Amino acid sequence: MANYITLIAFFVVILLNIRAIRSSVQCLDESGKPVDWYVVYKLPNNAHKSYSESEGSSYLYITSETLKKGWIMSNQSIHSQQSLVAKTLKPLYRNQDKELWLVYNDQGTNILDGSFGSFGHAKGVVAANKDGGFWLVHSVPHFPPVENEYSYPKTGLRNGQSMLCISILKDQLDILGQILTYYKPLIKGKRISADLRSVYPQLVAAAEGAVIKKAPWQMFTSIKSAGGRSFSNFAKARKFNKDLYQWVAEQFQTSILTETWLNELHPLPSTCNIYEVLNVESIKFDEQPFQFSSSKDHSKWAVSKSISKPWVCIGDINRALHQEKRGGGTMCLEDKLLWKAYRSIVDKISECKS
Repeated sequence: MANYITLIAFFVVILLNIRAIRSSVQCLDESGKPVDWYVVYKLPNNAHKSYSESEGSSYLYITSETLKKGWIMSNQSIHSQQSLVAKTLKPLYRNQDKELWLVYNDQGTNILDGSFGSFGHAKGVVAANKDGGFWLVHSVPHFPPVENEYSYPKTGLRNGQSMLCISILKDQLDILGQILTYYKPLIKGKRISADLRSVYPQLVAAAEGAVIKKAPWQMFTSIKSAGGRSFSNFAKARKFNKDLYQWVAEQFQTSILTETWLNELHPLPSTCNIYEVLNVESIKFDEQPFQFSSSKDHSKWAVSKSISKPWVCIGDINRALHQEKRGGGTMCLEDKLLWKAYRSIVDKISECKS
């Protein structure tokens, strides 16, 4: 009898776990297990010419559970439904009534009335249910699709791309709505459950077009992940009209190295004020056979120069003059192991001109 009861209890636990996984709105790893956060580095095509897969669908990742291992080369393609990004984004495609999500992307909708430049240079996904959700910050144009099922665009293959996913509990998630009023993102798609309007009023307002209308035009705030990690967010409206990364360096009181898309008109040179902001010129993974120029990398991340203040930031904005007049931001985590992972792949930097 005791064995019978134990067996029943075992199956009940299994069923509850399956139900929790199926209903979870949070960052998931490749096994479908919830994680507190993860980062993804999608490699550019031909990052290594002798590598068997060269189309640009390979990626490396680090999760909150694998942090000590550093960069892990995924066996999955970024196209795959088994990738951690695809598994995380499943809530977008299952048509659940009691969920909220919004997809925003400055390269995702045709704007023909000349107002495109007034929207933020920002790409991401926010998804939630009554318990919490996740925020996926990324650099991929035309991603993700808002209908049918997960897929990855061909336009995102050629260049490197960055992603950050953070699982967030209910009491912290609505802060994202306030952040997005600074960004003024271009909303590509949304679903807002009537049941969640009162739970996440600021997110709903941002999804419906609310924007900041008076100074200050920037906001620095902290958000705790579901696991209790404190992330720092820098949010700027277009009227901030300054280099985002100079603000980051001054706020953290440390010099930083920035990897952003510099193939634009009027890219900003490295600057050496009290705290340096230095452009990265090339990336090299010592543990993997990958090396590429920043001209092949559409990522937007920064890492502090010194481990004394081990910050890593992943976000939306490039270091270019016109980007000073676009809303957007970056999300930062202070962590020595994550810092080592990013600092170790910086190959060459552009020093300040004397």
